[in-house]
Amino acid sequence: MIDKVPSIDTLYWNRLKKGDSQALGYFYDKYVDRLFIAAMRITDNRDLAKDALQEVFIELWNYRNTLSDITHTHSYLVKVMRSILIKKLKKESLISHSLNEESLVFSEQS
Repeated sequence: MIDKVPSIDTLYWNRLKKGDSQALGYFYDKYVDRLFIAAMRITDNRDLAKDALQEVFIELWNYRNTLSDITHTHSYLVKVMRSILIKKLKKESLISHSLNEESLVFSEQS
């Protein structure tokens, strides 16, 4: 029987989990452009997309000790980015909605 050879991503994922910052750099270099394209499919706000993308890699590093093994790195990173971006969009929407309500209250008081 032939043993399954781990992919390069799997090797770097294991290194990341052990605290290797070069492994984080590997994932950034390999996936940043594709993740940005995915983010821009969700929002047309480039700054928001860039912020979410940055947070993906910050979270990867901050939670490296608790990461589980994965087989599809790109899919995993897209899910993380999507989750972060949706939270940001909801927060932005709530802030915008709140500001609109405040402006209505101020105009009514005038």
